[in-house]
Amino acid sequence: MKKVSVKAFAKICLISTVISSAFFISCTSTLQEDIFDSSESSSQILNELADYEKSFIKYDADFFSGSKPSSSELSDFHTSIELKLSQSREPGLLSQLNALDGLVYLMENKTKKAQESYNEAKKQQQNNTYIQLLASRLQKNTEESLNYLEQAIKIDSENESLILEKGKLLYNLSEYDKAIAAIDQALMISDSKNKPQFREYYSNFRSQAWQLYNSQISSTKSSRDINLSANLTKDSMIILTSENSSLLKDFTAGSKMSTSELTKKLTAYGAFSSALDSDNSNHSADQILKASAITRIMAARFLWNLYVEKKSKPELKNRYSTRYNKLGKSPITDVEVSDPDFDAVMGSVENEIMELPDGKSFYPQNLLSNLDFITILKNIEK
Repeated sequence: MKKVSVKAFAKICLISTVISSAFFISCTSTLQEDIFDSSESSSQILNELADYEKSFIKYDADFFSGSKPSSSELSDFHTSIELKLSQSREPGLLSQLNALDGLVYLMENKTKKAQESYNEAKKQQQNNTYIQLLASRLQKNTEESLNYLEQAIKIDSENESLILEKGKLLYNLSEYDKAIAAIDQALMISDSKNKPQFREYYSNFRSQAWQLYNSQISSTKSSRDINLSANLTKDSMIILTSENSSLLKDFTAGSKMSTSELTKKLTAYGAFSSALDSDNSNHSADQILKASAITRIMAARFLWNLYVEKKSKPELKNRYSTRYNKLGKSPITDVEVSDPDFDAVMGSVENEIMELPDGKSFYPQNLLSNLDFITILKNIEK
């Protein structure tokens, strides 16, 4: 078929590929540089690819931020791509769609399907950005993926998708400072190319990397395996406390304990019980033990009990309620002095463990994310 345009630049790239046998080529790494058949409008194809690319970027950003896209969304994406694949004969379009399809299959842990999509993509076109992304994610381990990307970026140093992918891998390795540098570089490049969807969708991921860099989360595998954007639970609260603070050292005595073992030990001590129910005779611990997600006031109770134990100052457990009962009014608008957790809230605020978000209210029933809790833990360790 006749091509829309065959520029000298494309010829040079082809010759260079044959001579060097290099796997990566920069001339076909972006949508704008692909050469399409004249049977379809090149502008129409680019617009269609841009729509699929934007959908993928959204799913990808959600996936790496911890809020995975729904199975129905991903299923619809596959269906749409399959329909388009059946309607087109453009090698550039078919290649990129197959590669995007494979990347989404990997989000669903369907490695075999992703490999099949990769093979189909390579049949149509040897290289483009999404083939490279898919190839990177199909590597055996993170180190091989990084090596792959480093070689690709050497050839295409202004490819925002590849640089961003490097940032994601560094993030997974807990090298947050390097991850932030790569993410920022990718976002600046995408801004210069007028691709606002990158900053729109990946800003939350960038913020999360920055928070983790500041919090200095433990590199222990169990901490790293926790979805940091998800709601804090009793189990994740215990794991994160154990691995990111010194609050549980007296309970573990330096030995490795399972979450269930620690839960029993902490329950017996009264770590989950309110100050007015220290022996748990009224089963106040159940508020935390049976909760599907941990609120701010629950976290305050748990941390204050441990903080008091660490400081060996049991009198702190009711210091604030004694003081403010005399005054007759709570200084916090949404936690009364009569609240069983008033001392925990006041103690956490006064000792700068937790804060009053607006300077006057604690928002006791607001849920915490795992990342929120890590930040709080680090306040204790300052």
